[in-house]
Amino acid sequence: MPGRPACRGWNALVDLRNRIVHDYMNLDLERIHELVRDGADGFVVAFLMRRVADGPAAGRECPQ
Repeated sequence: MPGRPACRGWNALVDLRNRIVHDYMNLDLERIHELVRDGADGFVVAFLMRRVADGPAAGRECPQ
């Protein structure tokens, strides 16, 4: 949600997952390769490596 910084990261990851799973035919594989090659994917890895207790489930639920 726009006003909830803790939720933006979770929402972005859910959106990324949905795009990969449901819209994979329209992914720009060259662009993805560039991002990974240049290390621009680090934010995803860092976010996923956070403790679960640091996310919305720790009492900071994101609105549906």
